[in-house]
Amino acid sequence: MGRFTEKLNTAVQQIKLMHAQALGDEARAAAEQGQSVYMLRMTGEARKFSDGIVAVEAEGWRLDQMSFVQGQSEGQPEGWFLFRRNENGAPAPRT
Repeated sequence: MGRFTEKLNTAVQQIKLMHAQALGDEARAAAEQGQSVYMLRMTGEARKFSDGIVAVEAEGWRLDQMSFVQGQSEGQPEGWFLFRRNENGAPAPRT
């Protein structure tokens, strides 16, 4: 059972990475279209939210506001995130 769990965890991590990459791709496309704000809705666990925020900020956006609602999506927390374009379009600095 340990080997199965290990493979399952690896698959879950790959899915999360693909999701974060897709969010980054969407944020990049919004920037290329000249948008100055980008709204993102995510549901799930806190780690998913942080991965998504990091992916979007890597594309030159900065998180401006966020709001959470509980139970709107099968009992999962739902987050709404408003990003604004960095003035120079550079990725957010890492702290």
